[in-house]
Amino acid sequence: MERCDRMALLFREEFVCPYIHDGRTAQVEYLLPSDEEVRNFDQFLSKGYRRLETIFYRNLCEGCSSCIPIRLSVRDFVLSKSQRRTLRENEEITVVTLHRPMVTAEKL
Repeated sequence: MERCDRMALLFREEFVCPYIHDGRTAQVEYLLPSDEEVRNFDQFLSKGYRRLETIFYRNLCEGCSSCIPIRLSVRDFVLSKSQRRTLRENEEITVVTLHRPMVTAEKL
């Protein structure tokens, strides 16, 4: 774990990739930003970070870009024919959130 500029904490974790099952190693960088940095989270999102409450994280897998997040303009998004078909075929599915997700030491 290291402290980067503006008093944020930065650390990385390495593990077997859960998405591509060929034995490759995945690496995730976590950033615990200061309160001021949290207010400017768009800057982190533009650099490929994702956000979970006040933790920013991004995948840093060498030579792989399968997990790179993309940003879409919701206003301009149009469902494809297969997406519309999938929605119709799954109309009966209901998703219920029982409690608000939390970051815990165990999950990290």
